[in-house]
Amino acid sequence: MRQAGTLPPDADAERFADYLLTLGIKTRIDGGDQGRIVWIKDEQDLERGRQELANYLANPADAKYKTAQDGARQIRQELDAKEQQYRKNLMDVRRRWAQPITGQAPFTMLLLGLMILTFVMSIFGIDNARWFHISAYAGESSTVLPEVLHGQLWRLVTPILLHFGPLHFIFNFMMLQNMGTLIETREGTHRFVALVLLSAVISNVAQYFGSNVFNIDFLRDPLNTPIITSGLFGGMSGVNYALFGYLWFRSRGGRAGFMIHPNSVVIMLGWLVLCMTGLMGDVANTAHVAGLVVGIVAATLVNRN
Repeated sequence: MRQAGTLPPDADAERFADYLLTLGIKTRIDGGDQGRIVWIKDEQDLERGRQELANYLANPADAKYKTAQDGARQIRQELDAKEQQYRKNLMDVRRRWAQPITGQAPFTMLLLGLMILTFVMSIFGIDNARWFHISAYAGESSTVLPEVLHGQLWRLVTPILLHFGPLHFIFNFMMLQNMGTLIETREGTHRFVALVLLSAVISNVAQYFGSNVFNIDFLRDPLNTPIITSGLFGGMSGVNYALFGYLWFRSRGGRAGFMIHPNSVVIMLGWLVLCMTGLMGDVANTAHVAGLVVGIVAATLVNRN
């Protein structure tokens, strides 16, 4: 906001502001010691506003200023209507993250149910990893993705159901519940299923081929550190980062009806970086980054359409 100039104390400042509004120039009028101060809200309108102010001061009785009131009133009514519609459609991510799952998110509930089932099975000693890992080999196999190449295509997705410990499970469960419910109820089940499956496959494959690419040792010396291939990983984090990236970029501009607080963005990105330092133990960082990229790209494509 920039100051365009000052109107005399006896000038009809509101009439002048109405006239500028009909020109598409938004203003704010403040009181001052020497008169009424005219502020121009948008930088690109500053020079035009100053010129119009000079014209008004030269001839304040011009009929065009008298007839601007009705036009300005209609513009304000339209702006108010748009603002009300925007607030009606707006979904605050922080509020929705605190709400329970609804029947409008069947695929989210299915994923949560499968997460619970696999976690309970692991508690009772059932070896889910044998069938759910993308590969049972930790890099010693001479064949890339040997099980997948033999038709076990589900392995490209099922690592997202594996969790190693209560904290790992609870964190991913809560994130999926909150973000998954929001996206599925707002964007539809078909789009949500496509986003989950796409991010699951890409993040899992990326983690398999570059299990240590986003670990601190590799990042410090990438030229002299070999890339590790391993199928022994799991977790919903790659998908959750895709959902976060999708929400983040879909919320930009507010047209999609989402809103994500900047603090939430800082926390998610900060956690992403913290995991790369190794302080949080052995984490599938490559899956996190790949999922985030998938979510951002998907949201960008949807925004363009």
